[in-house]
Amino acid sequence: MVAAREGRGRAARRSGGAGIDERPTAGLASRTLLTVMVADLSGSTALGERLDPEDLRLVVGGFFRSLTHEIHRFGGTIDKYVGDAIRANFAGT
Repeated sequence: MVAAREGRGRAARRSGGAGIDERPTAGLASRTLLTVMVADLSGSTALGERLDPEDLRLVVGGFFRSLTHEIHRFGGTIDKYVGDAIRANFAGT
């Protein structure tokens, strides 16, 4: 038989057999503060209309290299690059 009880404001389930805790996050989850940063290159659409595609690639590549360096310098990790934007995660301690 599975009985429900209140645990830290959430319903928790316990198994009646074999001492198995059937909560989905039992023993696996922990909470961590996470800061997500999203940055894009302002005006890149207009810039792309004026520049040769190879020149725009150099501008965006320089933006990504500079920002990637700073993100890593402050302990962040790159989540993804999308178009002219970059998303990074910074985990708290």
